[in-house]
Amino acid sequence: MVSGLALASTDPDLNAEWCSTPEFWPNRPGGKSRFETKRCYTGWEYLGGAMVQSDNRGAMALPVVSGLRYEAFIERMHEVSRELGMPEATWADPSGLDDENMASARDMLKAVVAVSAHPD
Repeated sequence: MVSGLALASTDPDLNAEWCSTPEFWPNRPGGKSRFETKRCYTGWEYLGGAMVQSDNRGAMALPVVSGLRYEAFIERMHEVSRELGMPEATWADPSGLDDENMASARDMLKAVVAVSAHPD
């Protein structure tokens, strides 16, 4: 949720295409993805995969779609969290798989409300 909001805050061209590379693979094995390596997809497809299907490769593609370096994208996730009133939330990756990602249920409810209100 927060990675999708972070992406939306960068005003990306979601119609553009990016080719899936190994950097899009989440840092945990075993996850399945509809995004095949070396195939190209639009930003809408990556965002939809991440938000609707919980596709971890889709989420890991969001920093690339945003145009931000990976670390800057994670910082943008922290900024979005603070803007939503989630000052204690911490993020280590866009997919939410890393054990360092921490947010309370109340915080995630704030993110759900923000996502549901977003026009995209």
